[in-house]
Amino acid sequence: SAEGARQVLEEALASIDESFLLWGPDDRLVAWNDRFLTLFPYLRPVVRIGAHVDEIAQAAARALLPEADEPARRAWIVDRMAARRRDGREFEQHLPGGVIVATSERRTATGGVVSISRDVTAQRAAAAELERARHAAEAANEAKTRFLATMSHEIRTPLNGVLGMNSLLLTTALDERQRTYAQTIHRSGEALLAIINDILDISRLEAGRVTLEPAPFDPRALVDEV
Repeated sequence: SAEGARQVLEEALASIDESFLLWGPDDRLVAWNDRFLTLFPYLRPVVRIGAHVDEIAQAAARALLPEADEPARRAWIVDRMAARRRDGREFEQHLPGGVIVATSERRTATGGVVSISRDVTAQRAAAAELERARHAAEAANEAKTRFLATMSHEIRTPLNGVLGMNSLLLTTALDERQRTYAQTIHRSGEALLAIINDILDISRLEAGRVTLEPAPFDPRALVDEV
């Protein structure tokens, strides 16, 4: 029977998590589920079989734009009605209490409109938190890179002075022990300078500004230094 079929339809609509709304070809309300009234409680007084979409839209405008004047509410309604013609493309509505609802509407074969809405507040909050965390991580990484670059330069400047003076010392008359000491200072300074340059390379790598350059390498000298 028709009554039995309607009861089955109502039970089916009540079982889905999304808000469901069905408009007839004449833009009058045909069916809805309880989830719709949960998401849009301010529409409860005007939701009934046969209610026209204009009446529903005006009630929504009054609830969502309580401080707005009539032209602003009419503009909101025009925009909302335009969304109904996008046929399936999802749009979002910001409701009282910080609730964000994503709605998708499609035309039926007979010219009606099926409207499906879901609460996406938690998803949008999680996405915003991830975005904030990403920005914070990028800022921290950038600060670390700047710190490494600055400190490396600050250390390298006096070290170059030490190496320069030690090179001058090696050109003077030194006994064997003094020369050995000076050469050890020179090798150790060069090794430290190489480490500092590596740190600078890390900073450049993170900034995407690394260039490869050939450099001489003496394995035997490296072994002798160990």
